[in-house]
Amino acid sequence: MTTHYETTPPSIADTYDQQPTSVPMTRLEAIEYIVSRTDFDYPETPFRRRDPYTVTASEISQMTDNELRDYTKALQIVDTFEATVPRECRADE
Repeated sequence: MTTHYETTPPSIADTYDQQPTSVPMTRLEAIEYIVSRTDFDYPETPFRRRDPYTVTASEISQMTDNELRDYTKALQIVDTFEATVPRECRADE
């Protein structure tokens, strides 16, 4: 004989505890994650995976078109990451 509670699916509260927990990311990990899942139609430059906050004005003034594209993509990723992920949910940088 089967009782009712044995055939009832688990409650949302029961399955919530079984969900994987998210691991905080740094902005560099966010760049790496997005870049690794994005198709680019040109070769990678040193600025694609670099923290855009470390790029100097002098470097920007000397960039090729592809370097500038990679730099601005990295900057967009970081800006979006910081705008959408609360500071307390980010890994220490």
